[in-house]
Amino acid sequence: MNKDDPEYSFSSCLKDISQDLLFYGGKNLLSKIVIFSLSVSFKLIFWYRLSRYCYLKSKMTRRALPLIKYRQYILGGNEIDYRAKLGNRVKFAHPSGVIIGAGVIIEDEVTIFQQTTFGSHGHKDEPKSYPIIKQGAIIYSGAKIIGGLTVHENAVIGANSVVLTDVPKNSNAVGIPAK
Repeated sequence: MNKDDPEYSFSSCLKDISQDLLFYGGKNLLSKIVIFSLSVSFKLIFWYRLSRYCYLKSKMTRRALPLIKYRQYILGGNEIDYRAKLGNRVKFAHPSGVIIGAGVIIEDEVTIFQQTTFGSHGHKDEPKSYPIIKQGAIIYSGAKIIGGLTVHENAVIGANSVVLTDVPKNSNAVGIPAK
């Protein structure tokens, strides 16, 4: 489903949430209830999907955005901007302190651990200032991915690394700055 689409309907949003629920282990009614009520990882992605829908829908629904953003923050100190684009099957392994900025694009099947930051380098004159995380990447605890770079398919970002340049496909990046 294209989450950029201004025609992103409520039924499309519910379908994405249903797929997320299934991905997090909701196979039957009881497991869905347990995940929906207790899984912080699922709640984080749920509140993101709801805020994305509100942002794309209309000015009236945008009034709910500050409340949703506050709810995300209270859940575990997380902040996923509603203008970020998250694919399907994004897994928040330990969802606390995750910060995802407005222009970040995260594709399908990415795993993100705690205390990670995805954001802009702050240079307004550059057209691409937010990172793109490609399918299958794994971002470990404390990693900071800053600027208009691309973390390519199946790349692994080590714990506490600071990524400032592109990371090639099927490679590992560790250190400050990451190499």
